[in-house]
Amino acid sequence: MYQSKTKYWLLGLFFAFSTAGHAALILTNGAPDQVSGDNMSDTLMAEDFTIGSSFLLSNIRFFSIQSVPGDYRGSVYWEIRGNSGGLPGSVVQGGVNAVIAAVATGNATGFGYAEYVFDIPVSFQLSAGTYWLTLHNGVIGNNGSVEMLWATTAVGNGTAGVYSDLPLPGSPIWISTSQEHAFLLEGSPVGTPEPSSILMMVSGLAFVAFRQRKN
Repeated sequence: MYQSKTKYWLLGLFFAFSTAGHAALILTNGAPDQVSGDNMSDTLMAEDFTIGSSFLLSNIRFFSIQSVPGDYRGSVYWEIRGNSGGLPGSVVQGGVNAVIAAVATGNATGFGYAEYVFDIPVSFQLSAGTYWLTLHNGVIGNNGSVEMLWATTAVGNGTAGVYSDLPLPGSPIWISTSQEHAFLLEGSPVGTPEPSSILMMVSGLAFVAFRQRKN
């Protein structure tokens, strides 16, 4: 009997926690509007965001519009920068290239540029505060102009995007684009179970209680 109960307790706990940590939407700066974009091929582009508590980020998603698929150089240089007086500050995460796929969404602008979605898998924690997501098409040293633009959004939750021309000077000189750009962040709250995890935990414990009653 003791072994049987132990077995069901372990099975129930596994069932309860097996889905913990699944990524959820943390923040969205709005969906792409298929209207315009700003070139992220010869500049370092940045958009700000604010989170109210600590999160473990697992994915960065953004959208581009391109004249042809070949405008994407096959990798994306990305950074998360701190906030310095309403502009991007020092790099707190990233500063590296991610070799990721460009996936066509099937949408296009009125002037014929196709829309693509990109997912950058990450794993790091950010505390509450304001940050800037910065992106560039290809390695940071490649600043030849091709038509890959960070897609705009009609929503936006912060300051308009900014850019710095490449190659970067000693300190970037940030200039407003006067537009908001489409991206979202996925992950999970630090120290707080996700709703789905809580539901699975309750279900798992209920399963344990049921098995105990039967035995």
